[in-house]
Amino acid sequence: MLWGGLEKDRPLPDFIVSNNLLAMDEEDTWRHALTLFGDPKYPADFYAFDYTNPQAPRQGHLRLAIHGTFDTLNAYNGKGVPPSSVSSMPKYGFSELNETLMVSSASANGPMDEQDSVYALIAESVKYSRKNNRLEFKLNKGAKFNDDHPITSRDVVFSFNTLTSLPYGRFSGMDRYIESIETPTPNHLVFKLKPPYPIMFPLQLAELPVLPEHFWQDRDFHKTILIAPLSSGPYKISRVVPGKLIEMERVNDYWGKDLPVNRGKHNFDKVSLHFYHDIQMAFESFKSGHTDAYLEVQSKNWATGYHFEAVNKGLIIRREIPHRMSYGARTYVFNIRKPYFQDRRVREAISLMHDWNWISKAIFHNAYTRTQSYFPHSPPPALTLPSPAERQLLKPFSDRLPEKLFTQPFTFPATKGDGNIKDSKKQALTLLNQAGWELQQGKLINKITRQPMKLIFI
Repeated sequence: MLWGGLEKDRPLPDFIVSNNLLAMDEEDTWRHALTLFGDPKYPADFYAFDYTNPQAPRQGHLRLAIHGTFDTLNAYNGKGVPPSSVSSMPKYGFSELNETLMVSSASANGPMDEQDSVYALIAESVKYSRKNNRLEFKLNKGAKFNDDHPITSRDVVFSFNTLTSLPYGRFSGMDRYIESIETPTPNHLVFKLKPPYPIMFPLQLAELPVLPEHFWQDRDFHKTILIAPLSSGPYKISRVVPGKLIEMERVNDYWGKDLPVNRGKHNFDKVSLHFYHDIQMAFESFKSGHTDAYLEVQSKNWATGYHFEAVNKGLIIRREIPHRMSYGARTYVFNIRKPYFQDRRVREAISLMHDWNWISKAIFHNAYTRTQSYFPHSPPPALTLPSPAERQLLKPFSDRLPEKLFTQPFTFPATKGDGNIKDSKKQALTLLNQAGWELQQGKLINKITRQPMKLIFI
């Protein structure tokens, strides 16, 4: 991927109509995008996402090693393991083969530099009225499946009914927020929403993948499948070796190749995905030149596994790619339904015993940064003191909140990283004693019940 500032200096339109979901009570306008807050980053006439290179060469064969396996090509019905469910499967436009109504940062094809926004794809425009609980999509008349069958509102209704009726998956149960669906024309859909529905619901509905009804009507959607399903995206499957290999070819007449959300993408003529049950075998295939790129997920291997000839000769480039994307926090979460976890002093004591600095150095080769907030890489990067407005909101609960919340920013306790946490142990035992626990022969015993503390990690 090439990063750049394409068209940053282009003048903005004379006026901007807010596409903010919260500001649509009275508006009734067709738009190219929707966003949860403010205005979308990219205006209606944008040419391409800033981080793409629309002049990138379109050629070549990309071979990738995937750690895992698959036993179905149906990514939606929850049966078996489809390629898109394999954790190491790259999400670059060929993990799911059916295009969505609109693209978002949650999809393989959406904006990587913006969150909580959707942009036109199969749906060339969208209209949303909060006041009337009405969400409409106008479909691109050029949108088609890869057998040249046009994508119509009937396919969207089929997809919605099929995916929301499943007992699993992210679209399961969404039909409870729909009063009715109307299809005034083959290229126009009207969803009448049933309040109260989540504020994100219009965006989630816009992420609906559109399945080909004519392909599935004579097949059992609820079974696994290892023949290539009909697709509508930039790639189609050309060869399958069950559990081992998927080869895909770029669709030269892909209907959406000139859309702004696609310019600069999907440039390889052919993509081969080689699946390996063992992660070390996947790495060995890369070392031997059988595959072209490898996404490293093990800190130990990143630190110690790249001392071989191809790296030394410069044939393999080992590179850390920085990013500013927000992502979910990886944490230990206390189950406060357990009585002793309900005491904040117990939770703090356990946190004091977690020697992050030593673990990071001795086990993870200092490859990771400790998570300091629920939203890493989002401003603010760590928890800060409450603002005056936040203090006002918290005031009714001040008698139940720790005083430190109002006087000092939250930070994890620091250690020297040498494995010696004697001071932290003393602090932890003091807190545990205050909470009704005492140390006896290496066990924490409750002073009242005389039962030991048991921690279960799931």
